[in-house]
Amino acid sequence: LLSLDISIKLLVTGAVLLIVEFTSETEKGPPAAMRVTAEDVKKELESAGFVTETVVETLPDQYVVRGVRQ
Repeated sequence: LLSLDISIKLLVTGAVLLIVEFTSETEKGPPAAMRVTAEDVKKELESAGFVTETVVETLPDQYVVRGVRQ
């Protein structure tokens, strides 16, 4: 997460960041204990100065959170 923290600080105002993560329901991806919810991703991005939304998508095993740097 350190490299993500540094990368976020380098983004300019208006930059868009997309986070794609496995849902807790799928059997694919990392162990369930390593996964984060869309709400947790949104909270982290918002605390770093982003406006967020969960993107409506058709991925069967993932969710997408969109953040725009303010």
